[in-house]
Amino acid sequence: MSIGILMASALAHGLFHKAICESGALWDGRFGPLESFSEAHKRGEDFMRTMGAKSIMNCVL
Repeated sequence: MSIGILMASALAHGLFHKAICESGALWDGRFGPLESFSEAHKRGEDFMRTMGAKSIMNCVL
């Protein structure tokens, strides 16, 4: 799933030449499917606040 999320992230653009998604490529697990960019943006901001970060770039799992 991590590779699928990286491939979809604008922040990872240009960092990889190729990627292989074999299993878990669909991000539809405990967080549920993302229906739109605005939903993904809201979830990112919620996660950022949960982590106490001022930027999504400062969130580390």
